[in-house]
This record gives sequence, structure tokens and C-alpha cells, in this order.
Amino acid sequence: MLLAKKKLKKKISTFSIIDSDERYNEFNDIKKISNNLNLDMNLIHLKKNKNSFFRNIFDLVNYHDGPIATISYYIHSFLSKKISDKGFKISISGTGADEIFTGYYDHYLHFFETIKNDKSNLINEIEHWKLHISPFIRNEGLKNPYRYIDDKNNRELIFEKNFDNLKYSNKGYTTKFKEVNFCSESLRNRMMNEMFYEVVPVILKHDDLNCMYNSIENRSPYLDRELYEYCLTIPPKFLISQGYQKKILRDISKDFLIDDIRLNRKKRGFNASINSILDLKDKETQNFIFDHKSPINEFIDLKKLERDINFHQIPNHLSKLIFNVICTKIFLEKNN
Repeated sequence: MLLAKKKLKKKISTFSIIDSDERYNEFNDIKKISNNLNLDMNLIHLKKNKNSFFRNIFDLVNYHDGPIATISYYIHSFLSKKISDKGFKISISGTGADEIFTGYYDHYLHFFETIKNDKSNLINEIEHWKLHISPFIRNEGLKNPYRYIDDKNNRELIFEKNFDNLKYSNKGYTTKFKEVNFCSESLRNRMMNEMFYEVVPVILKHDDLNCMYNSIENRSPYLDRELYEYCLTIPPKFLISQGYQKKILRDISKDFLIDDIRLNRKKRGFNASINSILDLKDKETQNFIFDHKSPINEFIDLKKLERDINFHQIPNHLSKLIFNVICTKIFLEKNN
């Protein structure tokens, strides 16, 4: 977007989701960038609407021919619709940047393992991490900078609190996590697994289907083959430095992106809480989710889940689970 604005000298249109949940609300940063670059800013504010939620989710599950993996891809469908409504036929996304240039908090810990033999650099980078990154991290498992130095092959963090949700499964958990060994370098190997197996394929599947549903062509320039192959040759020390991830992208944008944005270390994922799109205190909604006659009961103990939920304050891992239950329930009942 920044390079297109500079090179084409045209007004660029951007489309963004605004969630009232502070964890995901990027409005202030979006407004700063838009004002700085004189962009045509299009905002979509998430609202609770039971009828539109169920209408949309039924349509999406039917079109995707399967459950929607996360709330992220549900709200992405709003972007696709807005882009289409504005008359555009092609959208450009930043998919792949996190997996190429480092973009997740656990990448810091893999980076520390990768540079562990460079003691002075390791100590310096951990100090920057403690000062600038650790205060933002909510996952307690990610607060130990020596996690992968002590145990390079530990991958429990990938599942975060999802292990807590296994108690609601009627089938148990039998799938074993597998990671392909592309290389011996911890950070690079993790990002390559995300690129080819774990993250990017799921994003592209849902994003492409959402775009096709709205007659939009989805483009992801970071996934250009030549760019990716070149980036694989970049030493890890240039990817993270002094507590900054995506250090290369920050450096190349210094002449046309304000420092308030360029040097902001806090990451806000493209996500939303289910509380932002659906009122779970609504009895009709509860009756739909916890339908004990639904075929989903073969897989999920809905009675136990319903007993455990405080509908006034739902933790993040249960928010995700409820969304998964809704999508899977719709899919199973459609195909039952």
C-alpha cells in the first residue's frame, strides 16, 4: 500500500474492521496512517445483530462447504463485501508478511534459540524483549525467553489454551502435532511450517472463498515466489533487532511512514471476540447453540460446556470454541 501510494501517486482506498474490543481495535493507528498518506479510509464497525449474524454464517458455511475456522475469516467476509460494494474487482492483502519477516510473539523465542551461541547479542536482544515486548504478552507460556533454548522441540505454545477445551470433547484428542524439518534453524523452520502447512494455507482458503463469494480477486504480493526465495537467504539477525519484528519492513518504510506507526512494537491480530458480533446472553441464541438434539453432541459435550460458561464474561479460548461449535453445528445439520 505504501509503495503503491508513493509510486502511482493516486489516492489508495483501504478497508478495515473496527472492533470495540480494545484487544483488536486498531482505529487510532488506521486513522494516523490514513491522515499521513491521504488515503480513502473505509471502516466497518462490528455490531451485535443476531439475525444478520446467523444469516451471514449460514451463507458462509454453505459457500465454504465446511465450518469457518476462526472469527477472523468471518469478519474478513465483511471486508470483501465492502470492497465489492465500492466497485473494486481486486483486493490486495498482507498475507504472508508475518511468516516471512517474523510477526508473531513466539517468533522472538525461536529467534533467541537461533542466536543462542552469540551470547552478547542474545543478552542484548532479551533485554530489549523484556522492556518492550513482554508487557504486551497475555499468554504466560510466551513470557519465558529461554523456552526454546531449554527445549527446542517444545510446541505446546502453538495450541495456547486450546488444551483446556479438550475436556468438552466426546472423542478425545488423537491427532499428533507434526512439524516438517525444513532446516535446522529454529526460527526459519517454524515460519516455513506456518507458511506451507499451518497458517497461510488456511488464510488463503477462507480469504479466497470470501472474495470469490463477492466477485473479488484476492492478491497477496508477499507470496511472490521470487520474493520469498530471496527472503530465505536473509540471516535471522536482520529479521528481529532491538525488540523490533519485521525489522526490514520497518527500515525500508522510514522515508514515507510516520515513526509513530513504523516503530510501534505492539501487535494487534486481525481478530474479534464473539461478544462483539453476538449477544450470548440472548436465550434464543443459547437455545440454538446448546441444542442437545444436534448431531454435534456426538463430538462436543454441550451440557458440560453450557454449565461452565458465564455468559457475562467469556474467556478468549471459550469464545473461539463457541464460534467453532456454531459453525460445525450448522455444517453437520446441513449434511446430516
